[in-house]
Amino acid sequence: MKIILFNNNVLRDGHQSLAATRMRTEQMLPVCESLDNWGFNALETWGGRYY
Repeated sequence: MKIILFNNNVLRDGHQSLAATRMRTEQMLPVCESLDNWGFNALETWGGRYY
């Protein structure tokens, strides 16, 4: 059986602009454990290129 890995990029685009310009790192860190426990293979939060 093939394993399917889910990547989530919902936190990109508008959300990244809000987070990057209006939040400090210490305000973002408390949610990291919750995001890690959601079971995604990867979370894309800042955009970028895939190589």
